[in-house]
Amino acid sequence: MTRELDDVGAARRYLVENRLARPDAVFVGGWSYGGYLTLCALGRQPGLWAGGIAGAPIADFTVQYEDARAALRGWTVMLFGGTPAEKPALYRERSPLARAQDIRAPLLIFAGRNDRRAPPRQVELFLEALDAMKKEVTVRWFDAGHGSLSAEEQIAETRETIAFLRRVAATTGKNARIGKEESVLSGSFVVRFSQ
Repeated sequence: MTRELDDVGAARRYLVENRLARPDAVFVGGWSYGGYLTLCALGRQPGLWAGGIAGAPIADFTVQYEDARAALRGWTVMLFGGTPAEKPALYRERSPLARAQDIRAPLLIFAGRNDRRAPPRQVELFLEALDAMKKEVTVRWFDAGHGSLSAEEQIAETRETIAFLRRVAATTGKNARIGKEESVLSGSFVVRFSQ
């Protein structure tokens, strides 16, 4: 995860240094493992991001292990070199839930009620923690697994993502004072990672 976060930070740095995006208007987003990296980036690099969009993320590896199907449990054991009972500190340290208090940017989460790869209970626990800390988070639950195959749902998710980006970008830096002729997303960029 450290290397991936170094890459995410380098992508942001490139965008800012090459004036492709304003420093206050770079978002991070991803789906599945990319959703996990999004949560990690927001918690471990809190000063870098205007906001985050996490789809089907892993928020707590212990709960993911407990609730996932057998094949994913094997993947998790391989990833960590043991089970949560054998490596509790490592599972805790690598879980975004452990850094939830450090998240400062607004967050949009998409999650499936029937997801067996990133089970809903671990997302629910993450949301409860964020809510208790009064963090700005929006969640859209869909009635599917690790992603919806419904065109209507995908269109709705895209619309919600655009609305989220516009709303957050409108409250940052230069965009707080934009004129009608300038797009609210002008100078904004999303660093996005997929599964």
